[in-house]
Amino acid sequence: MQYDKITQQKNQLRQDIRQQTAQLDHGFCEQSDLEIAEKLIEQPYFKDAQVVFCYLSVGNEVGTSEIIRRSFELGKQVVVPYSKKGGIMDAVRLYPDSVLRNGFYDIPVPEVLDIADPREIDLIIVPALAFDNSGYRLGHGGGYYDRFLAQVDCKAIGIIRECFVLPSVPRDLNDRRVSVLITEKKVRSFI
Repeated sequence: MQYDKITQQKNQLRQDIRQQTAQLDHGFCEQSDLEIAEKLIEQPYFKDAQVVFCYLSVGNEVGTSEIIRRSFELGKQVVVPYSKKGGIMDAVRLYPDSVLRNGFYDIPVPEVLDIADPREIDLIIVPALAFDNSGYRLGHGGGYYDRFLAQVDCKAIGIIRECFVLPSVPRDLNDRRVSVLITEKKVRSFI
């Protein structure tokens, strides 16, 4: 009963956030993407990471192209999510010359799937529709990141625009929080 209520609350909030995200100004998105990337790249945990797990952004998600470009420039290995049916997500290696194709849910993935060992990952960049002031996220509803985060032992960094940091988001026992949350305005640490 409680689980159904939380699911309904999450679904309503997802719908609201998607509508707000669709109305964001393109110039604001580009500027905030760069500011978020700069704040992330300045952090010691990014500088120390050798293997960075980073999503390939789509639509009005916080853009990750600058984070990925700078990672390669700094000699880091980049791995990206590869989602499959059943809520399973693997990490696959991305190379500067990787050719991308649309994967599950039309999320870009490298054409050649070079699966990485999740234990190699030093840092995970986590997307969301919204985060709250405690580091919990509202994702798209598949549970992929929560299951993946439960398998790895490294810092999880949420990136989001400040306007989508809420006082709280509905959550259940399976929801994982990030270690750090970065917006164009500030860096919040929960560790």
